[in-house]
Amino acid sequence: YAHDNGRYGVTASGADGLIVEYCRISGNNTAHYATDDDAGGTKFATAMSGVTVRYNWVHDNYGSGIWFDYQHSGVTIEENVVENNRNWGIFYEASYGGTIIRRNALYNNAEGETSPSVNNATQLLLSCCDATLGGSPATVEVHNNLLDGTARQMFCGDHSGHPYDGKGAYFHDNDVWLR
Repeated sequence: YAHDNGRYGVTASGADGLIVEYCRISGNNTAHYATDDDAGGTKFATAMSGVTVRYNWVHDNYGSGIWFDYQHSGVTIEENVVENNRNWGIFYEASYGGTIIRRNALYNNAEGETSPSVNNATQLLLSCCDATLGGSPATVEVHNNLLDGTARQMFCGDHSGHPYDGKGAYFHDNDVWLR
């Protein structure tokens, strides 16, 4: 149970093959650091491969729910409940292919964000991910997820400051409810 920490509940960098499962991650970023600059429930930073995040309950964090940032490949994010996080529920950013995001339930994330920025106000966000640069297969596949809330539900795109353009995303069979 990772809860009520100043910046993150769980963070890792350079840990290939890492598995995070059966955790409750809640109430993090008690210091209220800027949510668009590294704070919230989790942050998996810089160049990891083969990471699995599954069977977790990630909720009520001031900032991100699950966030992979920069040059990841072969990631599996599956069967998590991600709800009531101030910003995005799941954010896969500036990374590569071989990644699967499936069978997650995302509820009411990004509800507290007032910024019009896509990067802060989306339940499930892929940004600046070029699946053709690494990982096999050369896709980021997003399927069989349930998204329910009032914020922007799903988005794949680019934002300034990253060297990659979004390529190779494959969204299918998701249930999306915009209230």
